[in-house]
Amino acid sequence: LNRVQESARLNFAAYFLRLLISCVLLLLGAGLMAVPTASLAGCLFIRVAARRAVLKALGTKPPDEQKFSVMSLLRLVWPNSWRLALQLASNYLKTNATIQVCAAYFGLSATGEYGLSVQVINIALGMAAVWTSVKWPQVMQLRSAQKSSAIRVLLWPRVWLQVLTFLLLSG
Repeated sequence: LNRVQESARLNFAAYFLRLLISCVLLLLGAGLMAVPTASLAGCLFIRVAARRAVLKALGTKPPDEQKFSVMSLLRLVWPNSWRLALQLASNYLKTNATIQVCAAYFGLSATGEYGLSVQVINIALGMAAVWTSVKWPQVMQLRSAQKSSAIRVLLWPRVWLQVLTFLLLSG
């Protein structure tokens, strides 16, 4: 819908909510259940807020009489969803394999340090990626118009800003 700023605000609010709920639950003594509980609350928030924003942007509520079967929806989303599932599963396994290697060779204290480092680097990466992600709708428009040189001109300085921001935040 070309509403990058609104999407970024919703994602920020959901992430802030997750951090806040995690901290509160940890202070209340919830232990390891604090993180998945906060994650669930953040996911529910982003789902409700995004649905409300999309319905507001579309102007009308979709008709209730249009029913979809599970198989028809699966056929609709399968061409892209299996790729995303494969990517997410491989990232999950890669992280867990690295943690297991750290635990086996460096001990359990290194595993905690690695996990914290990964979280900090992921936050820095997300902040640096803003330089290019805000231009993604424009990139898609240029791509559909087959203007590769315009995409290069648009993204080249943004990629450098992204790299420099990441290096600065990592440092």
